[in-house]
Amino acid sequence: MVDYYQILDIPENATQEEIRKAYRERSKKWHPDKHVGSQIYDLAVAKQKELNQAYEVLSNPEKRRQYDQGRIRTEQDPYTRAEEEFLLGTNLYESGNLSEAYNALLRAVALAPNFWEAYSLLGQIDIEQGNYIQASKTADKIIHMQPNVPDGYILKVRVLSEGTYGSIEATIKLSNKVIQMAPDVIWGYLGKAQSYIRKGQLERARIVLEKDTPEHLREYPEILELIREICLENDDYDSAWEYHLRYVQVLRLAGRDEDKLAADTLDFKARIELHRTAHVTRDGVKESEPIRTIRSGEPCPYCGGVIYPFRAIPNGQCKSCGKWVKFQDEQEHKYTPSSPATQSADTESEFTGDDLLKMVVGILILVAVVALKIASLYNIDIGTTTDNTDIDTTTNIDTLNTPKYKSKPTNRITGKDGAPMSIMALIPAGEFSMGSDYMGLGYIHSVYIDAFYMDIYEVTNAQYGKFMDATGHSAPDYWYDSDLNAPDQPVVGVSWYDAVAYAEWAGKRLPTEAEWERAARGGLVGKRYPWGDEAPDADGVYKANYTNPWNGATDGYRYTAPVGRFPPNGYGLYDMAGNAWEWCADWYDPKYYADSPYKNPLGPDSGSYRTIRGGSWCNAAYALRVANRSIGDPSHTYYGIGFGCGIGFRCVQDAGE
Repeated sequence: MVDYYQILDIPENATQEEIRKAYRERSKKWHPDKHVGSQIYDLAVAKQKELNQAYEVLSNPEKRRQYDQGRIRTEQDPYTRAEEEFLLGTNLYESGNLSEAYNALLRAVALAPNFWEAYSLLGQIDIEQGNYIQASKTADKIIHMQPNVPDGYILKVRVLSEGTYGSIEATIKLSNKVIQMAPDVIWGYLGKAQSYIRKGQLERARIVLEKDTPEHLREYPEILELIREICLENDDYDSAWEYHLRYVQVLRLAGRDEDKLAADTLDFKARIELHRTAHVTRDGVKESEPIRTIRSGEPCPYCGGVIYPFRAIPNGQCKSCGKWVKFQDEQEHKYTPSSPATQSADTESEFTGDDLLKMVVGILILVAVVALKIASLYNIDIGTTTDNTDIDTTTNIDTLNTPKYKSKPTNRITGKDGAPMSIMALIPAGEFSMGSDYMGLGYIHSVYIDAFYMDIYEVTNAQYGKFMDATGHSAPDYWYDSDLNAPDQPVVGVSWYDAVAYAEWAGKRLPTEAEWERAARGGLVGKRYPWGDEAPDADGVYKANYTNPWNGATDGYRYTAPVGRFPPNGYGLYDMAGNAWEWCADWYDPKYYADSPYKNPLGPDSGSYRTIRGGSWCNAAYALRVANRSIGDPSHTYYGIGFGCGIGFRCVQDAGE
């Protein structure tokens, strides 16, 4: 039972006047209005809440009498008192008062020595305060008391991985046990990933976090933060920045202070720049000079500057001179910073010569098999087809058994929703390789898509305005935002339902996810972007409107660009990467393409989110990949840092219509 007398700091026989006086004096100290913007604001809120509860009970004679009787009974029952102390400790912990929470939990376990839940929270506080030895002892105690409960093992994994105690293999083994016992908890996956990092196996750690970890856990800030650091270590700056933005978004939704988030973002951006400029040292310009070893907390041995420690990576980098150091207590890990000679900044291109040869041979065999199959089924002369990706539209389509149209479709048509912006390009029928093995972007698989037409531009504000005038449909979000509402900019801030309504009015529809990727690839095979594998700003020539963390708005546009300002892809489609995210017709399921139909897949039958594709002006290059998948709540319009920024759309229609 909470001790209201102790909260007001009054004796048990205090008079009503003494109670009122104590309440006024302590409220003056703890009232939240006095601490707005300070670090103890949350604590002040919790304290004032306690004071209000104490005063409400003790100032009412009847409530006070019942409370005093309950206190007498509670004092005779140590387990009830232990539960009260545990509840108090939990509330104090959630308000950020770790020292008082720790004391309350110690009182709880003193009253009830087998109170393992209290021990679990004690161990968590020990870890947060860096007291790993005590946390390890607490974990052993919980495991002894409750061997079939995961809490003790989780605590032990955190000690072994975050505190870097014990052998790496033992940590991996225990992490696997935690994953088996508690697959919906992040700590087993984090522990396993951190162990691989200690071994220097960064890519293996990344696979654990991005593929092995269940999808609903991948947006936890601890997961995003660790992947961010791995990307930075691997010199994959675009991905590091993308993960940082996702990390910030999660913390913002959790109520983190905006000023702190802004400071963290500036700090991480500085770290990226420092990492880039420090490459000359890491890449061996001074190869004869060994990496120096220091103790944790010591200044840089080269210039005396501050060392950036990596939470799970046993190395540090000087904030001033950019040189790298090894922490003395991590020498046994035999870890050295990764080098571009051994780890590419873009893991998707890590192929050996043998791998490339096998891939070429495989493609040639596939081309031959498909060509023979087409020839045998449809009596087509093999010499008239170009490859296995696109059936040449010069072939007499009437020879097919079930033609969708009676004559060859034209390459361009114009929709009713506002020429010249409503021009549509023909996307020819054919098979293509959908998905990518990079960071789990999707299962690589063959898909056949019938011919269709797609808008060469994203739907513009001018076109959407015509739709509003004709139907009385409400204006989308940001319709009056001067940064986003120019007539030739893509309309953004539309829900999936808004996009569907527009498409129906225009006599069109939204593309399926498979149609969208088929069109985005522009006839290219196995490439990252609509134009190939080159970075979006290679050689200083920008191929898309996106956020490069080092270019500001040097692509020419701080927000969305007028449509068609960047080069089109092989099918003549503009802005298939960047500018605005684009709604697709499909529900989203991360595992759908593991076993989807070969021909014209339509996506899952149901779901909670719809798929969006293409990236936007406020995303890094990672989001611009043709295989990248993201999600949006169909009833919402998103706008802000991260995956929800600037959702628009474009339409398609069948080639026979």
